[in-house]
Amino acid sequence: MKKILALIPALILSFTSFAQSAEEILAKMDAAVDAASTAAGDAFYMEMDIKMPIIGTMSSKAWMKGEKMYIEAKMMGENILSWSDGVTEWSYAPSKNELTITDDKKSDNSKGSSADENRKMLDGITDGYNVSIQKETADAWYIKCKKRSDNTEKDDPKTMDLVVRKADYMPASLSAKLNGVGLVMKNMSFEVSDEDVTYHPERFASAKVIDKRGESEKK
Repeated sequence: MKKILALIPALILSFTSFAQSAEEILAKMDAAVDAASTAAGDAFYMEMDIKMPIIGTMSSKAWMKGEKMYIEAKMMGENILSWSDGVTEWSYAPSKNELTITDDKKSDNSKGSSADENRKMLDGITDGYNVSIQKETADAWYIKCKKRSDNTEKDDPKTMDLVVRKADYMPASLSAKLNGVGLVMKNMSFEVSDEDVTYHPERFASAKVIDKRGESEKK
């Protein structure tokens, strides 16, 4: 029995050696995101919930590929579907059966595609933070990120909660709060097809059309 008991510390040490620190997990997450991004090309998908005082929560899903983007958004019981191709934007309100067409304002000053700009939010997202594992399940690590005293970025929240999937080291969700506004990014992916972001005018043949293209030039 003494020999068996003597083996316990060694066994515990062996299993402990497999444990990963928060920093190691995040390094692998960054590598996984970079690899998935490179393999997918210019594509990105994410879901976002923004909780604002008084107004409530706005939930959205966004598909992006190259210059094209499709967004489904819901707030205060209203739904909006929006497509853009870098030149034109189409916004449809189902409750009014109304389609508004405008010039895509991003096309004038965008330095990159919508997908590229949005997925950059994941680059170095924990820079300037002390990180620690708060919880671990069979499927994910739950990591707390606390802003360091030397982080002078005003737009960086004091704390963030990041969930990393064990299966592929991809971020499952990111939660933060800044100036009273709560933000949750989740279900990030790099799998977006051309069909996901393509506007089909024939689907809205019965809608009332409000064409505002060129209005900014008239002013």
